[in-house]
Amino acid sequence: MLYYFIQDDRMDATSPHNKIQIPLANLLQLQFLDRYSQLLASSTTSFLQLYSIYMIDWAEAAANEDHAHHFAENPLYLARKSSPLKLCSTSACLLLERESLIPIVSVAVDLVLTTIQMADDWVDWQDDLHEGNYNSLIDFIQSQSPLEDDIELNLSFVKRALYVKGILQNYVQVAVDQHEHLISLNIPIPQLISFHHSIVQYLLQEASRIDKDRDSLAQIKIIQKAWEEPIFKAALLKDPKSAIQEAFGILIPETIEIVAVEEKLNQFYLVIPANPADVLDRAAEPNARW
Repeated sequence: MLYYFIQDDRMDATSPHNKIQIPLANLLQLQFLDRYSQLLASSTTSFLQLYSIYMIDWAEAAANEDHAHHFAENPLYLARKSSPLKLCSTSACLLLERESLIPIVSVAVDLVLTTIQMADDWVDWQDDLHEGNYNSLIDFIQSQSPLEDDIELNLSFVKRALYVKGILQNYVQVAVDQHEHLISLNIPIPQLISFHHSIVQYLLQEASRIDKDRDSLAQIKIIQKAWEEPIFKAALLKDPKSAIQEAFGILIPETIEIVAVEEKLNQFYLVIPANPADVLDRAAEPNARW
């Protein structure tokens, strides 16, 4: 992996150290092939065939990264740039004489690598946008909210998608679906499943945090507008969902009902939230607090 890391690093930036690092990368690659050939002497043919496949996947993904918009169609394409990592799982299968497990373990590793990259792209999306690097989150946003001819892909566009439209929830759902796929493979590697679960939980928490912040800010703006504009307040009390959508562009799902009431100086409302014991799947209704 040191070899591919250095090659990838050189693609992202120019540096006077290139003359040293790229030759160093090739020396590391030579050492890798020598050691693996000795370790897998009895399975050299199978290993070299798979090594070629992983190399081709990596080369294609690295070369086309800035020109392809593939995440919405096939999220697992993200894993191809990390294909060399599968040399580890493949070698383990060969050493254990479980060559039949290689295809299914490869799929499992691809699922995990994809979700890792998704989490990384969530953290780095602003840097990637600024530097013009490929980012799966930005790619996903563009697929969900295509740019019009006169609109530029910029910081404001992405922030609106994340913090107003709530697109991160849809992005994270991809990771949730991948975890279900991973479990369905029934591979005897519980540590891998647990590790993937922790990444998915992190993404779910981030999406939930943004939803809560957005909803809190939206409620503050709605109340402020109702105080200042009697016509809006009347519309809000009559038909909250329509009034909110018309004034703020916030589309509230049909499954959610909103009741707006006006407190008086001597009249207050005590809101009793739903009993957590009665909520079977809170993640399926992220905006249930409305």
